[in-house]
Amino acid sequence: MTISAVPPRLIDANEFWDTYADREPTYELVAGIPVMTPFEDFENTAAIGWLTHLLIATFGRRYQYAPHAGLHLPAADGGPDTIRVPDLVVRERAACAPSRGDVLGVVLVVEVVSPASTATDWIDKRREYAAAGIEHYLIVDVRGPVPLVWLLSGPGGAPATYPDPGGDGGAVTFTIGGTTMTVTSPDIADAL
Repeated sequence: MTISAVPPRLIDANEFWDTYADREPTYELVAGIPVMTPFEDFENTAAIGWLTHLLIATFGRRYQYAPHAGLHLPAADGGPDTIRVPDLVVRERAACAPSRGDVLGVVLVVEVVSPASTATDWIDKRREYAAAGIEHYLIVDVRGPVPLVWLLSGPGGAPATYPDPGGDGGAVTFTIGGTTMTVTSPDIADAL
């Protein structure tokens, strides 16, 4: 007797929003397949809260700061939809009233690495956010004794790929809308 696996039924972004958007725990849509994301540790949520405070203090009301907002990242080849839910999305306030998952005006996404998301954050989301034209992708790692921060940025605001980040994870500097900000490991440590 041969047992064959039945491939999962792929869904599109509209069905995902209608079915999964208001569920706990959080789900993401990965190439048409709904996937449950790991729960956030206290350190992860504290780091995002503190980082949001620092971003607001630096960039002010010109931007919207949305924790766990879904972003629709269509496949470049017309394949199945992907919707990611970054830990924090920073969007130009003047861009427009975004529809569900619209990446229009997104200038920064932040992911705080958890043990279950390391490969996804560093490989999959890196590729997806770059392909969507998101200029800055900040990765924060609070798993060790000292928090670490890396910035993946593309040239000219429309990257096809992000170059490898430099540095040792101790500090990153980026400019959004003519304002420059530096985030350091001790900045994040203050939240923990």
